[in-house]
Amino acid sequence: MPSSVTILTASHRVEETIQGLQGSLALDTEFHAEARFFPDLMWIQLADERGHCVLIDGKAHDAVHATIRALNGRDLLLHAGIHDLKILAQHGEVRPKSLFDTQISAGLLGIRYPFGLSNLVQELLGKTLSKTEAMSDWSQRPIQPEQADYACADVSSLHALRQTLTDLNTRRENLPLEDCCSATLEEGMRPVEPSEIWKDFRAAATLDERGREILKRSCMWRYATARAENRRERQICSDGSLIDLAKRKPHNLEELNRPRNVPRKLRGALGESLLQCVEEGLSTPQEACPAPVQLVGNEIECELLLSAWSEHLFRTRGLSPRLLMPAGLKQTMAKEWAKGTPPRFKTAWRTQIAQEDLNQFTAGNYRIGPTGLTRS
Repeated sequence: MPSSVTILTASHRVEETIQGLQGSLALDTEFHAEARFFPDLMWIQLADERGHCVLIDGKAHDAVHATIRALNGRDLLLHAGIHDLKILAQHGEVRPKSLFDTQISAGLLGIRYPFGLSNLVQELLGKTLSKTEAMSDWSQRPIQPEQADYACADVSSLHALRQTLTDLNTRRENLPLEDCCSATLEEGMRPVEPSEIWKDFRAAATLDERGREILKRSCMWRYATARAENRRERQICSDGSLIDLAKRKPHNLEELNRPRNVPRKLRGALGESLLQCVEEGLSTPQEACPAPVQLVGNEIECELLLSAWSEHLFRTRGLSPRLLMPAGLKQTMAKEWAKGTPPRFKTAWRTQIAQEDLNQFTAGNYRIGPTGLTRS
């Protein structure tokens, strides 16, 4: 538990209070995300290295803006911080001096990834964090004592976690953890490109050219509608309905509604919007339609080999495959390798910690046996 707690519900003391916090600042947020495109920020929690905790009212917009200004240039400590940074980004850009994420760091040091905060605290610190208030109503004011205790306990545990992870890193890998965290969080902060959303659908591989174009256009429409109405995309229209639309390509409402399981809301205004996506997709020149997203031929073999290599690094060095070689990166590298270009990492931290080993693998300096890959 923190040694002291300050609760701020207005902006006039925020910057002064945060400036008085010592050393790196642990950061966490409480928010309501249910049925929303943009989560509603409720509270911001900060804890310094002395154990002082500050709770800032997320519904007081001036206080949030003041907090963001005060965080610029500070060393920040987070757990699964991409969620917190994205929520704060709705109010302004956070420009910290450095970022350390305990979830990412744990994933690079042989601990399960992703790993929840309470589980990580239990495993590394031997302490139990209560989660009874996790889904409580954070919009109520004033904040309840048990909520304040919960919020402070979460954020205050991050300093001890970082120290434990740093010590573990020194004994084992000596990885550039801060660089890894900053780069990974920066990747996660990149804005969604609506025209690329359709590629995440597994069923996209089963569609023809026109079907892929229809799916792309309907995904863009759903994203724009959800954003404008501040609702989750699947509340507007399900993934299954979009795939069905791209496969059947209905020309009118009667064709759209022919299957008995078509949702009722698609028979009104939504149906007209989706039919427009179909019409535009069918009128797109075939050569302008999206190319297939699935790997073919030796690209699949290259991806399987890269998967085997990344699993080997996990077994031997503890590097999480999901962090070192996420699906999109692996697919891109497999395509390049299949064309004769040796796979190379583009990010500095991946290059530093794994490129030499990857070079040895692609040069054939590995053999496969009953226990998997081993380096020759």
